[in-house]
Amino acid sequence: MFPVYEEVLARLDKGQLSSFPGGVHPEGHKGLSNQTQIVDLPLAKEYVVPVRQHIGTEGTLLVRPGDKVLKGQPLTQSSQPFSVPVHAPTSGTIASIAQ
Repeated sequence: MFPVYEEVLARLDKGQLSSFPGGVHPEGHKGLSNQTQIVDLPLAKEYVVPVRQHIGTEGTLLVRPGDKVLKGQPLTQSSQPFSVPVHAPTSGTIASIAQ
């Protein structure tokens, strides 16, 4: 049975959520990243987006060459409930569709 909510909160307050000592405490390795400024990555001029996924059914294309798409717009639609569509990584125009 799972501990009741109040019991979990009490353990958290004591720093004793687990019933065993230790835990995983990996090194942060932030020596390179904490000394540099965060900058925006410039957009690429062209993106290649695979619309066929490694598993599941292949989706139906919703776009054609020349179509303008918005970032996050679905590019495919699945006929199966557990397959997800492929979305546009950025806004732009579909240049071509190839296999």
